[in-house]
Amino acid sequence: MARQRTRLNMKTSTRDLHDYKGKIQAENVVGVKRACGMITSKGEKSCRESCAKRLGSMDANVMKKRMECDRKCISGYAAFESSCLNKADELQEVNKIKQKMAKAKKACYEDHCHDFPTVWLKAKKDQADEVDKNCDVGCKEDRIKAKCEKKFALDIDFTMSKLKTECQGESEMDSCIADHKSDADTEESDCSSSGKQDCKDDYGTCKGRLKKDAQDASAMEFCEERKKKCLSQSDDTCLTAHEKTMKTGEKECEDEDDDRQKECVEEKVDEAAETFVDECVAETTPKCDEECHDKWCNTDEMNTCLDNLGSTSELAGEFCTDFWHLLHESSAVDPETGDPIVLLSRNATKSK
Repeated sequence: MARQRTRLNMKTSTRDLHDYKGKIQAENVVGVKRACGMITSKGEKSCRESCAKRLGSMDANVMKKRMECDRKCISGYAAFESSCLNKADELQEVNKIKQKMAKAKKACYEDHCHDFPTVWLKAKKDQADEVDKNCDVGCKEDRIKAKCEKKFALDIDFTMSKLKTECQGESEMDSCIADHKSDADTEESDCSSSGKQDCKDDYGTCKGRLKKDAQDASAMEFCEERKKKCLSQSDDTCLTAHEKTMKTGEKECEDEDDDRQKECVEEKVDEAAETFVDECVAETTPKCDEECHDKWCNTDEMNTCLDNLGSTSELAGEFCTDFWHLLHESSAVDPETGDPIVLLSRNATKSK
């Protein structure tokens, strides 16, 4: 767990550093372009003031030389500004190449030594010892067990689907509903018998009253209709009670089955996890050290990958050297006349 946090923190720090470097590089390009304008403005002004100071005479020949000197200042610094802005664009391209190189290096590290980011920071001569140290820790029983548990967790979706199917096959839903139906049927039968008896008693009472008041056809018809209505209401009441009992019973069965299913899946997951981890530990332990050096962190493959990428230091060095020459040439003057030397052109200082 500690190593996983270290790896996560390392990856987060690497990502943050990459973003930070990208921001600084973008700011540097803006800074170079701003500097180009400032150098041009100050340099051209200083150059023209020098022409005026050295060639301030009203003599016609001297005035002509001053105008030539002035034109050289203007054309020289115009060429400088163009070349300087080209170098700023070139710096942006250099930065892009360096960013791509950084991503490629990160891929080399993560593809060939994903488990031990501390090895990335070591010199080549110290990497083997660092890997050995990490493998000694990583191949301890608790670490191997943790890896196996993580591996099981990664495949849990497939395992869970299989276990849920097994638990559904063990469902007791049908038998539960059948029990509730049996109880509901018994209650309905008792309700029907009781209702019929109540209606019979009521019918007898109705007829008894007729004996006292002299029976006639219309009075008997009233008692008959009363009995039919009583039986119908009794049947409706019993049927409604039966339906309500069945709905309540089905809901109870569903709730019980849901709880049982959850318990069933949890138990089966625990059993499957224990079996998988035990088998995984038994299989991994004998070959752990070999796999650690070969798969978890293979420094030979990692360094081969890095060596194949080459380096951007030469590219950055050439840019800095060219830029220094550009600045130096922009301030060059003729030692005899003091006039600016117009060596710059729009393409003269572009890198090859």
